[in-house]
Amino acid sequence: MKMLIVYGGVMSYGGMETFIMAYLRNMDVSDWKIDIVEHGEGEGVFDKELVKMGCRIFHVTPRSVSLARNMRELIQIMQNESYDIVWSHMDAANFYALKAAKKAKVPVRISHSHNTQYLTRNKIKKANLSIIKRLIPMYATHLFACSDLAGIWLYGKMPFTVIPNAIEFEKFCFYQQQREVARKELGVSENTFIIGHIGRFDFQKNHPFLIEIFKALLLKKQDSKLLLIGDGSDIANIQALVKNYQMDEEVIFLGHRTDIPTLLSAMDCFVLPSNFEGLGIVLLEAQANGLPCIVSNVVPKEVDIQGAVTFIDLAKPPQYWAEVILEKSNKRNHFDITFFKQSEFEIKKAAKKLKTILYSSIHDKEGPK
Repeated sequence: MKMLIVYGGVMSYGGMETFIMAYLRNMDVSDWKIDIVEHGEGEGVFDKELVKMGCRIFHVTPRSVSLARNMRELIQIMQNESYDIVWSHMDAANFYALKAAKKAKVPVRISHSHNTQYLTRNKIKKANLSIIKRLIPMYATHLFACSDLAGIWLYGKMPFTVIPNAIEFEKFCFYQQQREVARKELGVSENTFIIGHIGRFDFQKNHPFLIEIFKALLLKKQDSKLLLIGDGSDIANIQALVKNYQMDEEVIFLGHRTDIPTLLSAMDCFVLPSNFEGLGIVLLEAQANGLPCIVSNVVPKEVDIQGAVTFIDLAKPPQYWAEVILEKSNKRNHFDITFFKQSEFEIKKAAKKLKTILYSSIHDKEGPK
């Protein structure tokens, strides 16, 4: 079986990319041929690993440069390689990849929704995306989503299949030794209260509000630090805001990190005040580490596996968030590995299920053709 995965940028450190890599690493695809389309030039952070897996990586012209060229290149790749499946991970923009796939006569065309809002704040782009997302069912044979909310947002009343974000829970367990190592590296004592956040610096993750929350928390608990892990287009603005509030010593920018399990062990609480979320892979990782998780009420409720997640209305002031954080962070939550491994978010089980779905999709006659 031959499958083409279409991603809307160059593979970086983000939720969609983490989702794709987790499933590819845990599905037995030794008898498959899987290729990747990335939009734009440059090497993605996972490209070398993908090539070792046997994937070929095609780079196409971004739509922002030339929509016509983008479509021609997509169609040419799909026609030349005769794929059985095209699996698109661009939310509303799945329309373009699936239209190209139908033109190339690819039999199985999968749209995957990872969010509950548009990633752009440009009004013209949002208006265009709101139109084309309604056309996705005309070109898709199968509709996937990472959560119920993500599916409803992209597909409305059309039936869809939830393919959950999933992780290897054992990898993210809490270890006291990791905590000590990380805190020593950070120059932070055991008594210091550490709030953690992992996410790209953009509108979705709502970093300005997170800084306001932390500012309010410092008034209640002075010996506190905020760890910000990730990068993105808004990072300079957030750094300027931190400097303006004279919190340079308290807010630690760590950039991209590959030692996430160790850093989670260093934290006392995980905060995610996102403006929107498809599900939130980082919340699965934080729960596996036993961290109390304080999140906005727009995060899908199914992410709360064991009752360790507290949902707060984004309309609540930063002072209220700070109070809840301190109230909920008295101790680490008990991690029941058996319970977690039985959940739908366990990657080996989820990957096995997805492989079955993909195999059966070749013979699935349902859905628009």
